[in-house]
Formats: sequence, C-alpha cells, structure tokens
Amino acid sequence: MITAYASIVPQATFPGSVVLTIAARDDAAPLVQGQAILFTIQLKTMGQTWTTPGLYPNSFLISTNAEHIAHTALSLPLSVASFDARVKAQVHPGGAISDWVEVPYRAPAVDALMPPRSRFITYKSVLDGFLKRSGHGAANPATDDDLSDAAEMITSAYRYCLETCNIDEAKITRTLTIANGFVPWPLIFGADWYEFWTEDPDAENSQAVPIHVERKDARGLRLETTLTRIYAKFTPRAPEFRADPVVPATRYGLGDIVYHEDSGNMYEVVNVDGALGSDIEDRAQWRCLQLLWLLADTTKLLALADMQGNSKEERAQAADLRSQVEQRLDQISQRIN
Repeated sequence: MITAYASIVPQATFPGSVVLTIAARDDAAPLVQGQAILFTIQLKTMGQTWTTPGLYPNSFLISTNAEHIAHTALSLPLSVASFDARVKAQVHPGGAISDWVEVPYRAPAVDALMPPRSRFITYKSVLDGFLKRSGHGAANPATDDDLSDAAEMITSAYRYCLETCNIDEAKITRTLTIANGFVPWPLIFGADWYEFWTEDPDAENSQAVPIHVERKDARGLRLETTLTRIYAKFTPRAPEFRADPVVPATRYGLGDIVYHEDSGNMYEVVNVDGALGSDIEDRAQWRCLQLLWLLADTTKLLALADMQGNSKEERAQAADLRSQVEQRLDQISQRIN
C-alpha cells in the first residue's frame, strides 16, 4: 500500500510564500530509482469544502530520486492567511494509489494591528470611565444588562471615531503578496479604509502608481493589477466589544469575542479551528482588541451621548456632548496630519 506524506513550512527566501513538501513510499513493494509517481494536490480556503464547485486538483508526475521514496517540494505564494492542502500519490501508470493526506497551514497571528508608534489602552479603561460618567459606582454597580449595553455603545462610538478622525495612528502600511489581483479580507484585517500602490508612495524617489479596486465581495477585493507584490495602506476593521466573560474550559469558534477581566482586554478568536478560553494569551489563537489612546475620551463622550435622550433635558445634554466630540475629533485630525 503506497502512502503519501505532506508538510507545509514558511518560505524564508521569499516572504509571503510557503513550501509544500510531498513524498510517497511503499514499504510492502519498495519503489525503485526512476519509478514514476503521480501526485495529486488540492487546496481549499476557509468556507470551502473539498467538493466546492471549481475547486480542481492539480496532478503531475515525478520520478523517484532515491530508492524506496519519491519526494519533491513546491513553493506556494500566499493569497490568504490560512488554507488546507491535501495530497495523494499513485504508482504510474495505473498502480497502487494512496489515501488522501491533509495538512493545514495557519498563518501566525499578528500581535498588534496598528503601527508600533501607536499608544493603546484597554477596553476596561474606557468601560470604567463610561460607567463612572453614567452614574455607576460602588453604591450603584452596573448590572449584566448595563455591561452589555455599554459594550454595544462603546463599539458604535469607537467605530464612528475611527471612521471620522483621519489619523495616521490608525493606519497600517505593509507589502502584500497576492495572486491574480485578489486581496482576501483577512490579509488586511477586514479593513474599513484601504488604498493600494505599486510600491511605497512615501519612499524617496518613489515611482508608485495607485492600484484601483475593480470590485469587492464577501471574500475580498479584486484589484486591477497583475503584480504579485503590492504596497497597501489600510485601517483594520473597527473592533467589536462584548460583555461576555471568557470561560477557560470553553472552546470558542473563529470570530468569537470575549472579555478577559484580569487583563481588562477584549480578545477575538483568530484560529480557524477555534480556541480554548484557557489559551487566551496564545497569539496564534487569540487577538487582543485594544483602543487607540487618542480616541479614548471622545469614545466615552459619544457613548454617553448615545445612552441619553429619554427626556428633553437629556437630549440637550446629548447634543452638547456630540458637539464636543466633533470638535475634538477635528482638532485631533488637524494636529496629527
């Protein structure tokens, strides 16, 4: 019975690529030097199955380059952060065929989504300030419903501040490796704002040309380019905050968000296979969701304004708070850029 083997490792020579190593051997009927082996390889990304229409396998022949074993390696350019590969082998022509062997590739999680110069604070810092201003304290502790409402209002307020205030601290710049002009959303963290160039437009003597977005869908962006390496500027998707505390023994799915009381931070699952609450500090499984310090005060004020509005007096106070927020966001934008 012939058996296939496969493994995936990062490509050090060409960043943005990985190496798929494949091999086959048959201990019952050992292969001989020069024997032809037909390898079949198939790749799929998140949300796909092995039977997804249009997901065709690729096959190719190699000759055994050592007795008993056939092996080779392929360099694969990364167009997505994670994918699965499967491989099978057959003695050619028409000989024994192996079972499929599957191997996953999971890109390492990025610790910080924002540039190193940015200063962050925890979700708890913003939450405590919001609760204090809304009248909660030792004598009037917040209920579970209060905490849930606060998370929703802080999420909305922070997103508005990020989208309204044009600050460099909120932007990431990096070179991306893509295939067929396609930029998957995970590669730019579901960006709310983005632009693409042929090279770094801010570099000395740059000859950068902007790359236009042809279309976008639920999977990502299609660019008008044949380049495989491009330069991107983008603002990652604004985080969502929730009041659900992490439960150590619970397994969470991709995209789940929990609150970690000890650190005061929110965490989002970034591992496609899910993550245990016990592993909250594992950056390959969880991503920390923090807030830019520059926008903390305006976020609290705007969340407070959203909470008010039940009476005529409260509506007037809310309008005044929103006016303060707009003025401060405008000042921040002018001071930073």
